[in-house]
Amino acid sequence: MVEDLRKSTRIVYERAFLMNLKNSPLARTPPNNVPLNLLRSGGGSPNSKPLTTLSVKQQKPARNSPPKYDEHQEQFDMDL
Repeated sequence: MVEDLRKSTRIVYERAFLMNLKNSPLARTPPNNVPLNLLRSGGGSPNSKPLTTLSVKQQKPARNSPPKYDEHQEQFDMDL
């Protein structure tokens, strides 16, 4: 079984691609299938009124240009 794990394909993503994902329209919208009791304003306390519909704020259209960032800056700190 351990041998099968060594033969698996490793997926490598480019840093620029991952940084650009935060600008996608899907990343900027709330999910549709979140239970009401998990929402911050939806029924957490016994005195709160149930939330019937979610209000979605009008957002600016996503920029077509990639975000500006320093290529040499490390995104994550690693303890060795």
